[in-house]
Amino acid sequence: MSVYQPQPGDVLACWGSGLISQIIQWGTFDLRHFKTSPAHVALIVPDLSELLGISPAIGEPLVLESTSLSPLPCLFRRERVRGIQLHTLGQWLTVQERVEVFRINDVNPVVVEDATKLARVAAGLVRKGSRYDYRGAVCSATTIFKLLYDSEIDELFCSELVAVCLAAICKFPMLNPHRYTPGLLAREMRRISHFAKPLRILPAPKEV
Repeated sequence: MSVYQPQPGDVLACWGSGLISQIIQWGTFDLRHFKTSPAHVALIVPDLSELLGISPAIGEPLVLESTSLSPLPCLFRRERVRGIQLHTLGQWLTVQERVEVFRINDVNPVVVEDATKLARVAAGLVRKGSRYDYRGAVCSATTIFKLLYDSEIDELFCSELVAVCLAAICKFPMLNPHRYTPGLLAREMRRISHFAKPLRILPAPKEV
């Protein structure tokens, strides 16, 4: 079994046993693959220590996410927040139950220029401190409201944030990011040619 080696642009799709997670997972059930959809998504980004003025340097892969439920303090704010936040991958994995990784494939990989731009975009969003988009999270699962509601950069929920970042480095369609629930984002990543087959990293697959 190969050990997961995180790379900038990796999308982390999460499933949980809590009530809210169960509602999202079953409410956006993936009929095509006949499986529950993820309840949450996050993104691996480069070390943002220098861009955000964090000292000493973190020196390890970081997870960028937008949530209202994390028990972890944001590395930049140094307190728990509801909205965009930053964590080390090691810390973040301790509060997850099941995680699958969607990686941009080798046909159109994340090159140095992409990683640099992703770092700038991520640092700008963390510094801005966009709030969690409760209204967007609810409306994203509906048809009528989704057509009427435009996303705003001041408020982003998890799949909006990931879509914004991936679109910035041209690895995802440049559409209104608000249309993507975590489940729809995962299905779109399976559909388009940029992403490889998802890899489960938590719980760790059993060795054969």
